[in-house]
Amino acid sequence: MIGLLLTLALGLAPAPAADPQTSAESAYAAGEYDDAAERFGALYEQTEDPAHKYAQAQALRLAGRDTEAADAYEVFITRADALLPTLDEETQATVTLMIGNAEVQARGCRERATPEREPEPTPEPAPEPEPPPPVVNRPATSDVLPPAPRRVDATAVTLWTTGGVAAVVGAVLVGTASARAAGTPMGSHDQWVEERTRARLQQQVGFAVLGVGGALLTGAVLRTVIVKRRRSQPVRVRAGL
Repeated sequence: MIGLLLTLALGLAPAPAADPQTSAESAYAAGEYDDAAERFGALYEQTEDPAHKYAQAQALRLAGRDTEAADAYEVFITRADALLPTLDEETQATVTLMIGNAEVQARGCRERATPEREPEPTPEPAPEPEPPPPVVNRPATSDVLPPAPRRVDATAVTLWTTGGVAAVVGAVLVGTASARAAGTPMGSHDQWVEERTRARLQQQVGFAVLGVGGALLTGAVLRTVIVKRRRSQPVRVRAGL
């Protein structure tokens, strides 16, 4: 069990300050995402640990290098999928959540990295139409239909609720993991290593849940804006038709 967690988590074993993994994590925490991406990439080349590739993808995305980030996410997904059958149920659930977040982030990076299409050529102006026949005014009872009653968008509500819950849960996991790691008792060495390992794994799960929550909340915002624009358009009809 401990061996599998060491394979999938980001540097679970404690290391001195000069350790390459510690340096990569420090660069990530300091917002030096380009440096962190290079360091995590070197760690992956040395260990082939998919957790390092996931961390590299996160750093590349935050550095604005969307194409490279999408490639790194896809490598992580392939490697993690291959490992799933060898894991216990608890670890499978954690890795599956990380894979889902990686798929969402990879799609977003691909969309941002896709170049915009060139504008279509302006068509030649059409010949001016003949003047219409004179309009005969007809009595009308109403020029504008009354607005339709507002209906609750169940999809938007679901996205808001699920995304908010996921974001809160992810934040709590990350916060408690940091407190757990800082408050690890100085007992036996094995106990200290095990507590630090659990805290790191909990932190990774928290970041993954935060990513899923952010993606759901982004979808909720887009859904709300689209529905609001559609409902704000007035519907006009001709009287007597």
